[in-house]
Amino acid sequence: FNKYKTIAYFTLSASIIITIFMGYCASKLQFNHNFEDYFPKNDVDATHYENFRKTFGSENNFLAIAIEDEHIFNQKFNDRLTKFCDELKNTNDVTKVTSPNSVKEVILSEYAAIEVPLLHPTSNEALANDSIKIYDSKEWNGSLFGTNKKSVLVVVDYKPNLFGLEAKALLHNIDSLLALNGFEKNYQAGRVKAEYVFITKMQEELSLFISLSIILLIVFLWIAYKSLWGVLMPLSAVLMSIIWTCGIMQLTGYKIDILTVLLPSILFIITISDITHFLSKYIEELRFGKSKNEAFTLAYKEIGIATFITALTTAVGFVTFLNAQMQPIKFFGVYAAAGVFVSYIIAFTYMPAIIILLPKPKVSTIDTNDHFWHKKLHSLLLWVFRNNKKVIWGCVLVCLVSGILMLNIKINGTIIDDISDKDQLKKSLFYIEDNFGGVRNFELDISLSKNKGSVFTKASFEEISKIHDYLTKEYEVNNLISPKTMICAINKSKNGGQNSFFSVPSGDTLLTQLNLLKKQQNRKELRSFIKDGGYRIRFSGKVKDMGSMVFKKKNEKLYTLLDPMTKNGSLAEYHITGSATLVDKNNLQIAYDMILDLFIGVLTIGIIVGFLFKSFKMAALAIIPNFAPLILIAGIMGICGMNLKASNSIIFSIAFGIAIDDSIHFLSRLKEELHRGRNLPMAIKTTYLSTGKAMLITSLIVISGFCTMVFSDFGGTFYMGLLVSLTLVFAIAFDFLLMPALLVNFFEKKKKSN
Repeated sequence: FNKYKTIAYFTLSASIIITIFMGYCASKLQFNHNFEDYFPKNDVDATHYENFRKTFGSENNFLAIAIEDEHIFNQKFNDRLTKFCDELKNTNDVTKVTSPNSVKEVILSEYAAIEVPLLHPTSNEALANDSIKIYDSKEWNGSLFGTNKKSVLVVVDYKPNLFGLEAKALLHNIDSLLALNGFEKNYQAGRVKAEYVFITKMQEELSLFISLSIILLIVFLWIAYKSLWGVLMPLSAVLMSIIWTCGIMQLTGYKIDILTVLLPSILFIITISDITHFLSKYIEELRFGKSKNEAFTLAYKEIGIATFITALTTAVGFVTFLNAQMQPIKFFGVYAAAGVFVSYIIAFTYMPAIIILLPKPKVSTIDTNDHFWHKKLHSLLLWVFRNNKKVIWGCVLVCLVSGILMLNIKINGTIIDDISDKDQLKKSLFYIEDNFGGVRNFELDISLSKNKGSVFTKASFEEISKIHDYLTKEYEVNNLISPKTMICAINKSKNGGQNSFFSVPSGDTLLTQLNLLKKQQNRKELRSFIKDGGYRIRFSGKVKDMGSMVFKKKNEKLYTLLDPMTKNGSLAEYHITGSATLVDKNNLQIAYDMILDLFIGVLTIGIIVGFLFKSFKMAALAIIPNFAPLILIAGIMGICGMNLKASNSIIFSIAFGIAIDDSIHFLSRLKEELHRGRNLPMAIKTTYLSTGKAMLITSLIVISGFCTMVFSDFGGTFYMGLLVSLTLVFAIAFDFLLMPALLVNFFEKKKKSN
């Protein structure tokens, strides 16, 4: 090894220097969770939404704060609420505050428009009278006043594009003001709150996953090698891989998001798998009496080639994510693939350098006939040989049953589906949905036909009214604002503000009020809903977040109302739009994309393995035992009623890309044994007993690494950890049962033909 020591010292020095530099870069890595990153790119609906926002303004720059108190119609409460809202208006980045004590109703008389406060805080008696009127109204009950009659809603509008430290500062200021004014019971929901919660949890979970992974890694390495060098060498290589990958992310300007926060755990798993196979082979050769030079050379040659193939196939599994429309999934695939090759480079440069420079490790000589692993694996292999056809047909039957059960899987997801129901954000969302109609926006953009006339004509207004009625009754849109809402408000104003007149008048009265609305269309509050002289109309309201599949069905029913209106010339065009609609569309599309990506990945990996082994039958032997577990997992998802969505659809490609590694190592060793002239049963036996131990160790480490994810508060991360772990359990079982059975039958046919 003396001639290689200079290279080893150089490699080690270069690795340390690069790690220090990458560590400095990684320390500057920031966190990000922008819901708009999940919008489909280069999509007609996304393009329309951008135009919609430019025309009407963004519908997402708000924070809804529900404040609960048993005495909301009390002077003291009203004074505290007024003080709180006044202080909010003076807070940085706040552009508008809407609250019960800031709203005024307009009374239209023959001579003037009079603004009357919704609440009269002069006395508790006056407020009690206000409460009767409010809960009898269609405007305020369930909008600014909760249906539970003990909560009010304050809506805070803030400047656009508020992220990072500015968003954190705003939320901190709001929480401080709530506490100072004694509003302990409050429920907050909105984009800025959700993004802050996601980022906070990502930071916590990154530390948690890394800590748990290190502890598990140390435990397994000590059990496997029972030496300090057997723990420290792999651990340093794993940490180096993570640091380099995080440094690459920072250098390329990317921030950690809900998917890339999983990369450290995944890199722990991939790197230790590479290293374990390498070290196991190296130690095995030393135990067989080989010199350090011979053992190292054999391990580097045999495991190096197999590990390169596994790195390539695993990277291919991640690269297929480039087909996704969702940017976070694309970048997750890119950086995961980069991390796989970084891990491979470190495993076969840094690790060999350390082995060359360190003295030969002390290894015990073990009688393989009495060794625990060999006894158990030998017994299992004999059973498989005797029952190989039963094993094959048993696996086929299990896959068929799972294939039927997987048909129960539905594609569905909500906006904050990944947050636990126990989380305060989820509780706040449920509270606001139950008492204020929800925080999810519903947006419908309609352009009227020039031939029919603007919304200020009776014929067009009647068509718009039909749409309004359908949306409130059938689509279940709450607090809907449309031209009909405006006419109802005008009619109420012209009749002394009486709730009974919040309706559309008939005859000439309607024409008069439409003309009045036409004259006022340029007022600031109306410009956000009526454009182009009354030919472009916006319907805006709130709905409960019932899931993308539910809204897909609701939209399809809405089309049956709007399509005939478009065909008869009443409407020029229409678009159901808004950020929530785009996220729903992407959730539905991404699930289909991931299924396609899985098949592309399987096909590509099969071609790569077939080319490298110069046998596509060998590729089939690698794919079948690892594709079957995916069918089992899909069956489990189906029988458990789990939905397929963006956050869990990627598990199949990840699990397959990692699971196939063991099969490739197995087949690589089998190929070597056959080349040495061993007959098939002996080649399988030797491979089974030698590579089998490394496969079990790496599988246990990989499964344990993914199991750490079940401690996540994110539903997607939890199910990724659970389902990938189960997939890998099934994969190792299929490797030990199905693969030998297939090999025996496959080579039997070849032997008979010869």
